[in-house]
Amino acid sequence: MSASARPPGLPTWVTATVLAQLSIAAVNRLTVRGLDAPSPGARDDVADPVTVCVPARDEADHIGAVVGDLRAQRGLGALRIVVLDDGSTDGTGDLARTAAAGDPRVEVLDGGGDPPPGWTGKAWAIERMTRGRLTAAPADGWLCLVDADVRLRPDAIASAVALLQDEDRRRPGGRPVGLLSLWPRQDVGSVAETLLQPLPCWSWFTTVPIRLSELRPSAATALANGQFLLMPTRVHRLVGGHRSVAGSPADDLALARTVREAGLAAIIRLGRDQVSCRMYTDGRSLAGGYLRWVGTEFGRPAALAAVVATGVAQAAPTVAVLRRPHDTQAWSLYAATVATRLLARSAESPRTTPADVLSALAHGPAVAAAVGLVIESVRRTRAGTLRWKGRRLGA
Repeated sequence: MSASARPPGLPTWVTATVLAQLSIAAVNRLTVRGLDAPSPGARDDVADPVTVCVPARDEADHIGAVVGDLRAQRGLGALRIVVLDDGSTDGTGDLARTAAAGDPRVEVLDGGGDPPPGWTGKAWAIERMTRGRLTAAPADGWLCLVDADVRLRPDAIASAVALLQDEDRRRPGGRPVGLLSLWPRQDVGSVAETLLQPLPCWSWFTTVPIRLSELRPSAATALANGQFLLMPTRVHRLVGGHRSVAGSPADDLALARTVREAGLAAIIRLGRDQVSCRMYTDGRSLAGGYLRWVGTEFGRPAALAAVVATGVAQAAPTVAVLRRPHDTQAWSLYAATVATRLLARSAESPRTTPADVLSALAHGPAVAAAVGLVIESVRRTRAGTLRWKGRRLGA
């Protein structure tokens, strides 16, 4: 075949995008810390009071486990656990009280009814749990926000406090840490979960050089996962509590941006084996969860264009190797996309499973499917037709 008849290679911008993401993933894999269990006798107990808030709406399958995990936390001198049953129809509140077993540290609140105009259900639930409880709390206390489907090892919260304090000590002359977000190990079960659930971690792990972005933190590069957030109570008061993020479906990202705008650092680290979560149980619940918020985050034209371009860049090598199985460049870039997926997953989960490897081989189609969810979420967000757990989400 002559050179003029040879099939064209992948565009230069595709190659550049894939290699840039691979480089960022490698740097983050080497530099982003994880939350490890303390060595025996090495943990100092947290003397300042810790308030853990768990918003729960129709979480009957999870609430007992998370309350049990919280009651089992070690190294906390003064622990208070507040669960808000947000109008559940499956007995979540009763199950939470059963799991509390009369423990005076646990308070279960009933909070039925829709949130006021301008509030999301989760932000309103957290506002009700913190209002009046943290305003009078000592300045040196801690607020920990945990989702109902999160699982915690016994030293998780004490280790998270120690990690935040250590990060503060590592920043001489820098901005104090006002928010620590832990990215839980995302557990999966169904095929759809295995293919798609590692992508949120992959998306930030391959696009933001975490340590570099924290040297001059801006709201634009703030990252967070609302499944586990830790902050000093004084910082929560400083930024106006959850009133400052009342209407955001992605209240975790909005809170991180608000903390940075207040002149403090908002950082993200890896939960590893200490904090884990299985958010969804099948493809339908996963799609509904993604549709709820990605349209808000990526609905602006520039952001949506970047998502689509990234999806094309990640999927193109897979298409190329199927069309041109002898093309060395295509195979090299395909291997690079697989490597980005495995680097992110190995950071998120200490053990790489055969299912992780197989899903990485299908990374291109998985990213394409995720881009489709983003586009559909943007459409529904603009049309005002999104719903989550029985509630309509505003446009």
